[in-house]
Amino acid sequence: DPYAVQQSSKLSPNPASNNETTTREEALRKKEAELAERERELDERQRQAVRPGANNFPPCFPIMYLNIPVEIPIQHQPVVWWLYREWLLFEITLVLNFIACLCVLVSHPESITSAPTSMGVAVTELFTHTAASFFLWYRPVYNAYMKDTSLYYYFFFVFNGFHILYTFYMAIGIPSTGGAGLILLVTLFSDHFITSAIFTLLATICWIVMGFMALFLYKKTYDHYKAAGHTFQEAKQE
Repeated sequence: DPYAVQQSSKLSPNPASNNETTTREEALRKKEAELAERERELDERQRQAVRPGANNFPPCFPIMYLNIPVEIPIQHQPVVWWLYREWLLFEITLVLNFIACLCVLVSHPESITSAPTSMGVAVTELFTHTAASFFLWYRPVYNAYMKDTSLYYYFFFVFNGFHILYTFYMAIGIPSTGGAGLILLVTLFSDHFITSAIFTLLATICWIVMGFMALFLYKKTYDHYKAAGHTFQEAKQE
């Protein structure tokens, strides 16, 4: 019957069309599964990055968690990175300062009688100031930008202010202070102790550069503090 054949052709599905639809559905399901797996991986990475106790600093002996890209708001990350570089430069300067004082002690210029005292002070500063600078001003300013609280800003302003004064004081190079600075530099070049003078020159440059760098970042942080509307009363309440 022609009519029955026509009706049968209308009701029968097209095998090619069915295969194409099935292939598309499988591709979509596969893509959805891949996206879901990717989301799970990202969530797991994020969870591991911020989970408490995931200590990563310092790298040689992790005792705390620091992660500027994760913990610091993106608009403040450049400043916090520069503050971290300031702290690293301070550590480098302390090492150069120690080496310069050691060279002076070994070369033993007759005109410099304070070399043993300066060496002892330089060794003490190398170990004590490394920890003190981190916990007294870098960690507080890190927390200040992370939590946006007045109290941490005040800790930074007080102790980083002393740090800036100390930096320029060391750049002068007063005898018996452990500072490889300008006074010691002039004496060494005058007496032709070139090796000691070169290390002292490097330390002096680092002291001066770091001092002005610290001043710039101090002002930048203070400007942000005022713009955010923080006050001393707010810090006292915290």
